[in-house]
Amino acid sequence: MTMTFDPTKPVRTREGCEAVIVYTTDHPRYPILAVIRTTSDKHQCAVQYTKEGRRWGELPQHETDLVNVPEKHVRWINIYKNREGKFYSGPMGTEPGSDEHAIARRRIEFEEGQFDE
Repeated sequence: MTMTFDPTKPVRTREGCEAVIVYTTDHPRYPILAVIRTTSDKHQCAVQYTKEGRRWGELPQHETDLVNVPEKHVRWINIYKNREGKFYSGPMGTEPGSDEHAIARRRIEFEEGQFDE
């Protein structure tokens, strides 16, 4: 599953280095300027990127490309005796349609794009 790059959301490099977009310009090829902090020696450098977050526009994918940091989500599920479940995202006890027929309620935390095999 490929996620669309959004420069207004938190970013990092594809290899996991910290990154902060400093500013965007109207440059035709590399409009994004980001500060990258390497994981090995905490060295910082400024790097230009395409609007899609690619470091090398002509390459399909590179470890130094910018990607959005996966967003974390919390959901709750009511579990019923007939094996049905109803998901909701509010704090426990505030879910719509909450009723006394649920036999359990579980908190689920996940990141976008996270899949178990």
